[in-house]
Amino acid sequence: MRQLFHGLALAGTALFSATVPCAAQSLWTDADSTPPRLLDRSVIEGTLIGGQAESLRLVRFDDDQLIPLDDAPSVIPPMPETAPRSMTDCESSGGLLGCASLGCDSLLGGHWLDGCGSMWSGCRTGCQSWTDNVELFSMAESWKNRADDVGQNNFGFRNGFNVGIPVLADYGVAVQYGGAWGVYDLQGRGVGNTGPAEHHLFQTLGLFHRSNVCCGDRISWGLAWDYMNANNFGRNGNAHLDLHQLRAQFGYAISHQDELGFQGAWGANTDFIVGGGNVWTVAVVDQYNLYWKHVWQSGATTNAFVGIPGGRNSLGEMILGFNGQVPLNDRVSMVGNLHYMPGHASGIQAGQNHYAQDLWDVGVGFQFSLGGKARSHNISGNNWMPLMPVAGYGTMSFQPPANTTL
Repeated sequence: MRQLFHGLALAGTALFSATVPCAAQSLWTDADSTPPRLLDRSVIEGTLIGGQAESLRLVRFDDDQLIPLDDAPSVIPPMPETAPRSMTDCESSGGLLGCASLGCDSLLGGHWLDGCGSMWSGCRTGCQSWTDNVELFSMAESWKNRADDVGQNNFGFRNGFNVGIPVLADYGVAVQYGGAWGVYDLQGRGVGNTGPAEHHLFQTLGLFHRSNVCCGDRISWGLAWDYMNANNFGRNGNAHLDLHQLRAQFGYAISHQDELGFQGAWGANTDFIVGGGNVWTVAVVDQYNLYWKHVWQSGATTNAFVGIPGGRNSLGEMILGFNGQVPLNDRVSMVGNLHYMPGHASGIQAGQNHYAQDLWDVGVGFQFSLGGKARSHNISGNNWMPLMPVAGYGTMSFQPPANTTL
C-alpha cells in the first residue's frame, strides 16, 4: 500500500512540476532541508516533499513548521492555490528578507498571474483585464471647513471609483484615474438656500510606480492632478467652486512590511465666495506630510501621517491624519480615514472661538476590488492597483483668508 502511495505521489508531483515549472522548484526540496518560510500563519496542507520515492512524504506547513501527515492517507489533499517558495534569484539579488515564500513571479492561480508570469506579481503582457485593477468605494463622511461657515458640520455620503492601467509595463509605470461624488446636508440648511443638498465632484488623474520589494525595488512614487467642483456651497448654500491642485507622493520601503515617505499637495488656482457682504478668495491649502505605511499579517494596510500646512490661505498649525484598509475577504474591505488641521490663534477674530479655524474630515465605509486584490501581501501591494486615493476633503483642503466674516 505504501509503495502504491509513493508511486502515485511521485507521479502526481512530476505532472504538477511539468505543468507549472515555477512551482516545481519550491516543492522539490531535499528531505533534510529547511522548509520555506511563510509570511503568514495560514496552514498549507498536502504539499509533497522529497526528491526520491523512498523519502517522499505528505506534509503540511503550519506557522513555519514542517509537520508530517499520516504515512498513507486514503486521499491526497489538493495542491494549495498559493505554494511556498524556496529562495529566489530576486531575493538573493536584492529582494528584502521575508520575500522568499512569495517570490517575484510564481504566485499561482487566483488573480495574481493567471499563468502569465511577471516579475511585478501582476500581468505585464496584457493577459489580465484592466477591470481587475478597479476598486469601488462607498462611504459615510463628515467634514468641516471655514469656507462653509464657522461651525457648520456637513454630513453625507461619498461614492466613487479608482482604476490603474499599465502604460510602461517594463518599467512598472501605470496611469490611474478616479472620481467621487459626494452629497451632503441632505435635509438642507437653516439659512439662505435652505432646500437643496450640497453636491461635490472630485476627480484624480495621475501617473505612478509601485515598489517591488521582493526584487530589490524599494521606491514608489506618484504624481496626480486633482479637481473639485462644489455646488450649493457656503453658509447660504449659494456658492459654486472650481479648484485644482497638484499632488505628489514618494515612498521608500524599509522592510517588506513598512514604508516611509513624503506626501505633498499644492494649489493651482483660486476661486471666490460671497459672505457677510464681501467677496472672499478661496484657495487650496498646501500640504507637506511625512507618512509611515504598514502592511499587517492579515493583509490590512494602515497609513499614518503628520505635517504642516502652507500656502495663501493656510489657517492651520499642523496636519494629523490616518487612513486604513482592512480586507474582509479578497474583494471586500472596510476603509476609514481621518484628516485634522487645528486652527492657529493668529487666524482668530476677536471674540471668536478657536474651533472656527479648524478643518477636518472623517469617513468610514466599504471598498470593493473587482479583481480580488483587496489583500496586500507586502508593502508593495498589488501591482497596477492605484497608488494614490481619489481626492477628497482631506487630501484636497481649502480655506478662505483669516478673519473672514461669513
